[in-house]
This record gives sequence, C-alpha cells and structure tokens, in this order.
Amino acid sequence: MTRITRFVLSSLGCLLAVSGVLAEPPVVTEVQPKQGFVDEATPITIRGAGFEPQAKVALMPGPVGLTTPGYAGSVAVAGHYAYVADGDLQIVDIGNPAEPVLVATADIWGDLGQAVAVSGTYAYVAGSIGGCDMWWGYCWCYRWLAIVDVSEPTAPRLVSESWEELGGGFCEGPTRGISVAGNDAYVTLASWWSRGVELIDVSSPSAPSHVTWLDSRG
Repeated sequence: MTRITRFVLSSLGCLLAVSGVLAEPPVVTEVQPKQGFVDEATPITIRGAGFEPQAKVALMPGPVGLTTPGYAGSVAVAGHYAYVADGDLQIVDIGNPAEPVLVATADIWGDLGQAVAVSGTYAYVAGSIGGCDMWWGYCWCYRWLAIVDVSEPTAPRLVSESWEELGGGFCEGPTRGISVAGNDAYVTLASWWSRGVELIDVSSPSAPSHVTWLDSRG
C-alpha cells in the first residue's frame, strides 16, 4: 500500500494532490480544461485510473516558467536558448520547456536592456534613456545598443556598447523593439518630438554606426 501525497503533472504546470491510502499511484490521462483563472472557480474533469472512490483530489498552482532578476520586457529564442532583456541580458536554457534554467547573465550598462534580438552568434540589446534639464529648458532621448557575443551561451561576452541621441525631447517610454536583418539593425522608439525607427549598421559588431532615423509620424 502506498500513500500518495502529491506528484507533478508537468504538462499542465500544476501539482495534483491526492489524499487517501492507494494500492497503486493513480494515472492521469486527461484533465479538462487545461487552463483557468486565478481566484475563479472552475469545474475540472480528471480522467485516469487508480483512484479510490474516497480519494480527494485538488489542483494547486505549480512552478511554471522562470523569474528573472529584472522586469522582462522582451525575449528572443534561438536554438534551445531564450534571451531575455530585463535590464540586463538573461540567457535561459529551454531545452526542457517545463524546467527552464538561467545559465548566464550579460551585464548591460545602466540596466538599459529593454528589447533584444538574436542573429547568428550575436544578441543585440537595445534600450533608451532620457530626461530634462528644467533650468536650461532642454530635454534629451538617447538610444543605447549593446552587442553581445553568444556563440557560447553559457559564457556571453560583451562586444560593444553605443549610443545615439534621437530627435530631441525626452523619451516616451522604453525602446519598443529591435530587429536584425543581415548587417542592419532596426530599433523602434519614441521621443517627445519624434517617433519611428533608427537604422544601425552592425556589419562590424565591435563598432556599430548610426545610419539614419526614419520618422513614422506621417
């Protein structure tokens, strides 16, 4: 006789707790629905074998996903790694999606990593910072770009960091996103006076250069 207290139902991201004395561990073949809402009662149907008539079953939230040190604003996936911009660059092994593992962190100046893209063996992390000098009546918005060598994901290496003042005025929120195609990186962000896409030449990862600013205000 085996007393089962709980086992992990990993495919549903929850714990199934069973109380009672059972001859064999129960086998679950189906649970419907597979999703629900916190603090909202939802009828659940569990099908399987090995449950005694008096057994009590309860589903409880289980460990799902991964908590990063900062606020995760963007993620890019390449191979079995996820690259998360949360101020810094967090690299997560998702070879087993049910058990993601944080394997490395690349520090980004000022915790400015807000958007990330991966192309080839490099991760491109973009962010923005701005402010106003009320005495001089001047506001500014700078784009920040870090390029990280991730050819060995467990040992990322910062290759370069660069900045560019864009459009004048203070930044309207964080960098919206970044995309890389060939030797070009496209960063979307907005300042008080302008908003749109910056084109950056990244043909030399150690020395990226601003090409132009494409204003999307129309």
